[in-house]
Amino acid sequence: TFRKVLKVRGTPMRFEFRSGNNPFDNMAGASDKEKAKKRELNRTKEARKSRR
Repeated sequence: TFRKVLKVRGTPMRFEFRSGNNPFDNMAGASDKEKAKKRELNRTKEARKSRR
């Protein structure tokens, strides 16, 4: 059980396993260079918005 593995004693705990869409799934197949490029573009866009 999780209690034994996590070595949690005396603490009532409820584990909730969720399933759903991964918000980072669109980056799963991208290479590191592509990821860095997208991050840099997003930072640039945000910086331009904040200047206005």
